[in-house]
Amino acid sequence: MNHDVRIENLEALNRAYVQLAQWAHAYYVLDAPLVPDSTYDDLFQQCCEAEVLHPEWIDPLAVTQRVGGLAESGLETVPHQQPMQSLDNVFTDAALSDFLSRVFKALGHQPDWVCEPKYDGVAISLIYDSGRFVQALTRGDGVAGEVVTHTVKTLRELPLYLQGGAVPSRVEIRGEIIMTRSGFKAYNEHATTQGEKTFSNTRNAAAGSIRQLDPRVAAQRPLSLRCYTLGAMEGLQKPDTHQAILNLLRTWGCPVSEDVHYIQAGLTFQATLDALCEVYHCIQAQRMTFDYDIDGLVYKVNDCADQAILGSSARVPRWAIAHKFPAEVVSTQVEGIDFQVGRTGAITPVARLKAVQVGGVMVRNATLHNMSELVRKDVHRGDVVSIRRAGEVIPEVIEVMTALRPEAARSVVLPTVCPVCQGDIDTSDIIYRCLNSQACPAQVEAAFIHFVSKHAMQIDGLGPQLIHQLVKSKALETLPDLYDLTQDQLMQYERMGARSAQKVIQSLLSRRQTTCARFLYALGIRHVGVNTAKLLAQYYKDDWVALSKASLDDLSNIEGVGPIIAASIRNALDDHHVQTMITALFKAGVCWPCVETDEPIHQPLKGFKCVLTGRFDFISRSDATQKLESMGAQVMSQVSKHTDALIAGESPGSKLNQAHALMIPTLTSDELKQLLSGESFESILG
Repeated sequence: MNHDVRIENLEALNRAYVQLAQWAHAYYVLDAPLVPDSTYDDLFQQCCEAEVLHPEWIDPLAVTQRVGGLAESGLETVPHQQPMQSLDNVFTDAALSDFLSRVFKALGHQPDWVCEPKYDGVAISLIYDSGRFVQALTRGDGVAGEVVTHTVKTLRELPLYLQGGAVPSRVEIRGEIIMTRSGFKAYNEHATTQGEKTFSNTRNAAAGSIRQLDPRVAAQRPLSLRCYTLGAMEGLQKPDTHQAILNLLRTWGCPVSEDVHYIQAGLTFQATLDALCEVYHCIQAQRMTFDYDIDGLVYKVNDCADQAILGSSARVPRWAIAHKFPAEVVSTQVEGIDFQVGRTGAITPVARLKAVQVGGVMVRNATLHNMSELVRKDVHRGDVVSIRRAGEVIPEVIEVMTALRPEAARSVVLPTVCPVCQGDIDTSDIIYRCLNSQACPAQVEAAFIHFVSKHAMQIDGLGPQLIHQLVKSKALETLPDLYDLTQDQLMQYERMGARSAQKVIQSLLSRRQTTCARFLYALGIRHVGVNTAKLLAQYYKDDWVALSKASLDDLSNIEGVGPIIAASIRNALDDHHVQTMITALFKAGVCWPCVETDEPIHQPLKGFKCVLTGRFDFISRSDATQKLESMGAQVMSQVSKHTDALIAGESPGSKLNQAHALMIPTLTSDELKQLLSGESFESILG
């Protein structure tokens, strides 16, 4: 180390921080080192020494501070400012052609396209205030994500300060955290020599690393970052094209893929399709030479005004699509056929396999879906079969290689009773079902797992392993038994100390105050998912008595329900055991506030679709959204042709240009006040 140079004041330390950040960016992001490692290490050490002598000088976002302390407790969940949507998938050139046809029909012209790798990693949202990194969130459910700032901050490629001149007052940068193949191999080799846990694939390695509570663990793992778009942005106008967004990200010092292709407009429909497919098949042929895992390409309409016209559904944008690579197919041997029983009694045949790697994951079981499929495919014990991970997730048997069938192979006898409880089963449909719903251990256990899940009663600390122990010991037999559990009782079970047991009990008590929709979903009625439960709760204004007494015809006539779901609800709520269980849950304290139904709710903005942008000096955007929705308005995250008005405060950003392009009315901050005071949209427009 060069002992002739010392950092003797705060100004010198800040200059050193900036210099180190520039050198780190050149080394880790641009792969073009500006100085020898020894020079970087020398200045880094000088900064550390200055920080020891003057801790009050430390900048928490300096490169010396990338590895901080442990997260105080579990990972906090916070809402995204704009939803992190998924992408629709296509798997064939023909399906891509259908997508392009829809885009052309909506726009009336062929747009420019941007083709990017679809990284197989963990989606991440990075928040910067005035160019300073302040927060990182996982995708989560798309509406809210977990705060992982402490681990993401350790990534060497992450700019802790945005570079390159003008930066917005606040911006969300979205990207993917990945682990390279070479890094993954090196990590697993080192972990093996140390007797530590190894990972099955790069995606699991990235996800497991980011969700660590201790940032030192993440810092030791070879993680990388690729940024690919902007979310919400304030104080600076967004670029007009996706290509310009990528260039802006590069200017700010963010790592962006170099494997991006552009397809210019002006081509015929067939020429555009051929150009996109050519890129796809070229990348598919080369993908195994890359040092990172991708599972397809993403095609995005380049022009942001075109994106606004196309808009989004509740789940996905209509201006982008993922063209997935075919799932990897491998061969292995069937060692046996098991029959698993699910929460609703469905009996599913599962092939027990000789372990084999598929798509980077070790697979030991594969679904056969139902008895009809088992018979159709004629799977025998001992058969050699082809399997794949359907949608890169669920392993399934796709073919039996009958020519390789050994003499010792044995056909499978279909069950005549439940394989778990030996109770009666219904075999009249392709899906066999156990009819012993109240006493079958598999169904009882699954019912508890569903009841405590995050979209149901959201009970913390009650995972599948603990529920299995509680059901096996008869501590849990029906759902109300949950509220009779005690801390001392829970501490008798494996891996349950006083603190963990207390957490479960506190969560059970506090989450008794819930919503009608959560409770209905938690009951696990067949065909009643999260959205159907919300629909019914809203229709009956959270009045359980009205909902539970609704006739079959009443339920059937609700838009979005229909006769099949209605019959399932009615059958469940008419069941004596279910009625007894619901009564006991209410006696245990499960409740929610009920909306008064004797007078109609005044909703002067019912049917009004709007988008908020910019800052308002008299109300926050989240409070304005909540107030508008309570008055019947639908507040959307993106401007589209379906938007009735854009409500713009200070620094509105690109949404204002999109609204002008679509000739959508724009309301001011004062006009927002008029809306919130009860004045109608039509009267404001005059």
